[in-house]
Amino acid sequence: MILAGCGDGCRIFGTRLTLFLVLVGVCAFSEEPKPIRIASFNVYNFRPTHEKPPRDAEGFAATIRALAELDADIVVLQEMGSWDDFRLLQKRLRELGVDYPYLSLVYGADYTRHVAFLCKIKPAAEEHRTDRKYSLNGQEVKVRRGFGYLRFEIDDYVLHVLGAHLKSKVFHKLGQTDMRRYEARQLRYVIDELIDEDPLANVLVLGDLNDTMDSSPVKTVLYRRYKYTKRLYDLRPTAANGESWTYHHSASDTYSRIDYALASFDLLPEVDLSQCRILSPSDGHKASDHRPFVVSIIPQNRKDESIREKFSREIREPVVREAEPGKVFGTRKVLHE
Repeated sequence: MILAGCGDGCRIFGTRLTLFLVLVGVCAFSEEPKPIRIASFNVYNFRPTHEKPPRDAEGFAATIRALAELDADIVVLQEMGSWDDFRLLQKRLRELGVDYPYLSLVYGADYTRHVAFLCKIKPAAEEHRTDRKYSLNGQEVKVRRGFGYLRFEIDDYVLHVLGAHLKSKVFHKLGQTDMRRYEARQLRYVIDELIDEDPLANVLVLGDLNDTMDSSPVKTVLYRRYKYTKRLYDLRPTAANGESWTYHHSASDTYSRIDYALASFDLLPEVDLSQCRILSPSDGHKASDHRPFVVSIIPQNRKDESIREKFSREIREPVVREAEPGKVFGTRKVLHE
């Protein structure tokens, strides 16, 4: 109204102003959301408040520093101790300038080691699965650590995060391999429930599966017999040098990848694969026998069928360095000019 009756100059100015405002609005609307960094870390018996702590104070301090270096938005922890241990961790991280106002501890059948979540983002729902059971050798057995579940809602984007810590390879009279396989099957049932409820669900599974990618438990969680849209995909984070091991077994001095980030098919286009990283914190050898990893999610629903080309049998293809003339990397043949 202010421009009405003030001549052609005002009308031209008004048109340009309107166009400018429209362009600004389009740019604001199309701006890519800030990525969410989600990490997983087995914190190696983090029980500093226990009357007989399993580690020394220096080890616990190294774990806290490693988490501060991670500084992820959401962290899925394995082998967290009691609620008092958890609150102490929160306090120490806050003192280092990393604040996680939202904590969630999963109370499974294992009263010593828990799956837990550190969150900067408030979860929209907390629905841990702690009542899962299976039958083995005539006995009814509970999933030891249960499965953690948080749902996050960022504007109109919904992300389902599952935290898992399957049975270790420590001896058990029921057979540790079978126990781990049955726990993996229960985890897959939880995943199926989420995808059956919403076939386009963005599901991210993080944690210590205590087995290698060629094992029956890991294959069960991925479930290759399903149609590709219902499978999970191994994001396979790597370190800066290309290595993918996450666990060091000191007794045998062996390195293996037993910690995983698994994504549903519809989540894949939102994953920044270049930022799926294994981190090597300072004093990492004191912090844990595992290495933490982080994945980056753009909270915006996308479609990209070609993303499957970056995976082979549901496992992300490794980035292989090109051999130089006369050089060998691993088992690759020497290139000659």
